[in-house]
Amino acid sequence: MTLFAPHTQTTLHYRIVTPMFLGGENQQADAKQFRNASFKGALRFWWRALNWGRALQDAGPQPTAALQALHQREGDLFGLASDGKGSRQSQVQIHSDLQGAALKQPGMALQSVSYLLGQGLFHFRDGVMRQYLEGGELTIRLSFKPGMAEADIQSVEQAAIALGVFGGLGSRARKGLGSLALHKLERPGQPVREFATVESIEDFIQALDFSAPADAPLSAFTR
Repeated sequence: MTLFAPHTQTTLHYRIVTPMFLGGENQQADAKQFRNASFKGALRFWWRALNWGRALQDAGPQPTAALQALHQREGDLFGLASDGKGSRQSQVQIHSDLQGAALKQPGMALQSVSYLLGQGLFHFRDGVMRQYLEGGELTIRLSFKPGMAEADIQSVEQAAIALGVFGGLGSRARKGLGSLALHKLERPGQPVREFATVESIEDFIQALDFSAPADAPLSAFTR
């Protein structure tokens, strides 16, 4: 039986742990404004990574069919832009509040991690070449469409948790910059989930699906 939820909101509290290079089209950061599109893009990445194994299992396993099904399901949840009849609106709305972040200017800071910044963010003579955010608390509120299946809501929440346990935002996130640490997750009517201990993070990891073979065609949790 599929369970459907009424209008639901989930609130996640993150801390920015490492310098975050999160700029707009002009590559300028902002200590007061936060680009929800960047968070949503990262959320979709972690959702795919977490759900590849299930999609492959449901497909038989047929990798091509699994990719198509994963793409279809992602579009149903997060929206899909299309010139044809396949366009869909997102069932998840993102609201953000960034507090206490310091806006740092270009200069000679971060020399000790210049090897992680690389070309485009750091120059041996001028130092850091772009503004960046340091520190701060990021609160994300996910608003789910009324009638959305509870299993789908949980899958989005799981992706948001993964982002706050494993991931980050902005340039060089794969090298540890822009790292986010999740404090807690709140949903009305449910116990608060906290992620302040190693045990709580272990519990989350142990519940993930690692059934897929190692030769995944995308970044995903596998054996």
